[in-house]
Amino acid sequence: MYTGEPPWPFADSEDLMPQLLNGNKPEIPQSLPWDARQFLKTCFARNPDERGSAEELLKHPFLRNVSDQKKVSATGVGGKRELVVVMRFKDTRKKPLRVKIFPPKPLQFKKSSHRPLG
Repeated sequence: MYTGEPPWPFADSEDLMPQLLNGNKPEIPQSLPWDARQFLKTCFARNPDERGSAEELLKHPFLRNVSDQKKVSATGVGGKRELVVVMRFKDTRKKPLRVKIFPPKPLQFKKSSHRPLG
C-alpha cells in the first residue's frame, strides 16, 4: 500500500491466500525510508513477541513523523443518524475533507395478526 503496488505480482487475489497461510511476507523495498521499513518489519513479524501491538504501532516513529508532517484536526458534526467528520489539514490551501458515516438502520419488525393462514 505504501508504494501503491500489490505485495506480490499475482493475477488473482485467490493466489494470495497460500502466501499468507505459509507465513510468507512481502519484500520491503529498500527505497522506502528507514523508519518505514522498520515499521513494516514490526507489522510483518511472524513471532507475536516481535510483532508490535496496535498501541505500539500507533506510537512508532514512522507514524509520528507522518502525523508531524500532516497535522490534521477532526471534528464531528451531525444528528443521530449520521456522523460527519471534517478534517482540516495544516496546509490551508487544501479544502477540508468531509466524510459522512451512516450507521446501519436498526432492525424493524412487521406486526402480524397471529391468525392462521388459510
